[in-house]
Amino acid sequence: MAHQSRSRPRLGTREDGRRSVAGEAEPTVKAEREYLTPGDVARMLHVSPKTVVRWTTAGHLSCIVTLGGHRRFQRADVEALAARMAVVPEEPSEH
Repeated sequence: MAHQSRSRPRLGTREDGRRSVAGEAEPTVKAEREYLTPGDVARMLHVSPKTVVRWTTAGHLSCIVTLGGHRRFQRADVEALAARMAVVPEEPSEH
């Protein structure tokens, strides 16, 4: 029977200076961009998800499409759209 050596897991150094085992998942860092689903956007803007898709088709809101064909929206783009949609009350007219 051939001798099989058991190798110990390789150790590395993470960015924070702590040691890690090879294959260990690095702690995730929150991405600069937060992506939202059509449902998330719809809840934020008090509309239906179908309306969000229509706005995308009409060019009012940009999105990315995942490999699975799902739309994702950047939070900053949604907040900008919400600001553009904000209704500014008119001053009462003096008659």
